[in-house]
Amino acid sequence: MGAIEIHGVGEIINRLEVLSNKFDEQKMQKTLLTVGNIIRNSIEDSFEAETSPFGERWKPNIRGGKVLSDSGRLGNSFTIKATSNSVTVGTNVKYAAIHNFGGIIKPKNKKYLRFRVGGKWVTKKSVKIPKRQFMPISGGGELLPKTKNEIMNYLNRL
Repeated sequence: MGAIEIHGVGEIINRLEVLSNKFDEQKMQKTLLTVGNIIRNSIEDSFEAETSPFGERWKPNIRGGKVLSDSGRLGNSFTIKATSNSVTVGTNVKYAAIHNFGGIIKPKNKKYLRFRVGGKWVTKKSVKIPKRQFMPISGGGELLPKTKNEIMNYLNRL
């Protein structure tokens, strides 16, 4: 999944700068790891509720069953990497972005896409994947207010 730039988090950054002057590198890394966990928890909540962090219900699957949870690979793939001065929450699952943002899949080297749905083979020129957002970041790059507040509440307790 490509990098997503987050805007409007100046208050969080300012608080982290204050804490970085008080904490050693190990404690700062632990602090940022917890910030990452708050973000990952928001993602996990979306998968559990089948709803975007902003309250939009995910469109049902054609095949039925729990949305985006056929194998559980995507929902279980989010990792957190924290250092003393950064935190990254992400996935290495190639199809994560198309599900988070929605879009159209077209064949790269053939005329048609061919895949199975409900035990039957389907042939299509393209497939529209609906937006099923799980990242707690708006299209404008704003962090979900609930997640932002949880992070600030945590940081202010330190």
